Amino acid sequence: MNGNTAKIWCLSQIANLAKGKTNFVMLDLGCGDGSPVAELLHENPNISYFGVEPHKASFDKACQLLAGTTAILQNAPAYDASLPKPADAIISFSVLEHVYDRLAYLKAAKRNLGATGKIFINYDAGNFILPLNTQLDSTPGSLKRLVRRLVEHNLRMSVRWWRRNENSYLEKFVNEQDFVSAVRHADLTIIEQKSFNTALKSIYKLIPAERRNEFQNRWLEMELFINECGAEYRDDLAPLFTTRNFILTHRPELSEV
Repeated sequence: MNGNTAKIWCLSQIANLAKGKTNFVMLDLGCGDGSPVAELLHENPNISYFGVEPHKASFDKACQLLAGTTAILQNAPAYDASLPKPADAIISFSVLEHVYDRLAYLKAAKRNLGATGKIFINYDAGNFILPLNTQLDSTPGSLKRLVRRLVEHNLRMSVRWWRRNENSYLEKFVNEQDFVSAVRHADLTIIEQKSFNTALKSIYKLIPAERRNEFQNRWLEMELFINECGAEYRDDLAPLFTTRNFILTHRPELSEV
């Protein structure tokens, strides 16, 4: 998986969890074309992978790309996911911002999660927030540029609907307080959170192909260092920290008083 430290970090965590396991069950809620997990599955045949994808064209691509692996794919909404056995790991990559009923989505994840399993979820935040440097200045056309950015911002912050095959498509900003509340109401708990994909994600595309692996490794190290430094995420900082990552698990039973 190239050019996205948020997904690379999740997949590396899952590879470590699956190491030494004879049958590690993994569920992907919104697997898209399957490209993020292709390398992981080819290198780890002990992972039993189940992918759910409602978009038919993406589903068909995933069937082609993941042929020859353990992948079992279903063209259906994530809400309907039902595994034959509980998952050791569930992933959700850049999906939550496209989900209508986010609480139902999280409950579907919990329903399929094993007793000690983990959910690796990330969502894109930076696409929806007005750039921090948007301001009115004295340069020619400044007002016009500001108005254009405000219009673009309002469009992105609104719910956008259109038809894509038989599926409606939604894109809406994930308010972090709402997400945390939904996690709690789904009887899940957050055990780790990070921010990824700073502006280095854009620079990645400018790096010569032969040096991209080196750049990517150093980029991931820097992203982790930024998190370790204690730089806290807020929704208004989404243009800087464009992707939010969480690891969830079952909410511990409340102790009897």
